[in-house]
Amino acid sequence: MTLTFTQINELLFPASGLPRTARTSTDWWANDYLYPEKGAYAWLNANYEVIHVDLQKEYVVFRPLLKATWLEK
Repeated sequence: MTLTFTQINELLFPASGLPRTARTSTDWWANDYLYPEKGAYAWLNANYEVIHVDLQKEYVVFRPLLKATWLEK
């Protein structure tokens, strides 16, 4: 699934706006729960992960999280 920064802004940050660092740093888009000020909680809790970010064209590609089989052991 591909979303533009504008679409993500409208979905996740309608009141405050997408943080400036999201537009300037790919680190902001890391699939990482350790930094709640970043947006990862939103897409990881929806069972998606970021697989590509284009800061110049302002879009992000997400894919559904795949359940790891090693977790079942």
